[in-house]
Amino acid sequence: MDEFVDDLIIAKKIAAMTDCHAKPGEPDTHFALLRILSAAYHQSKGGKGQERHGNGKPFDKQPIMEIARMVGVGGQTFQICKKAQEATTMVERGQLDAAKHELLGAIVYAAAAVLLIEEKQGERK
Repeated sequence: MDEFVDDLIIAKKIAAMTDCHAKPGEPDTHFALLRILSAAYHQSKGGKGQERHGNGKPFDKQPIMEIARMVGVGGQTFQICKKAQEATTMVERGQLDAAKHELLGAIVYAAAAVLLIEEKQGERK
């Protein structure tokens, strides 16, 4: 429950800093999405990936990015598909927390794929 509260607080702070489209007093119509993205960030920064692969390195120097630089964005899209498939079977078995965890991991891999694409765009400029 504490992680959810932390993610909610982070998401509210980000929304306050970045919401340039909402009029004062109107609710943020995409806040739920921001909360989930914040949860994925929180999981990446402090979860299993950081423990096993982070080694104190910045995100763009961790294996999630370094291996993709060697094999291409297909490595990351494979992981996205694998995690989504695993989450689907977990939901069917009633393992809902584990399914959420896998899908948050898929979001992190998707973000890493976007970063790799952005790097490639920079190489072409």
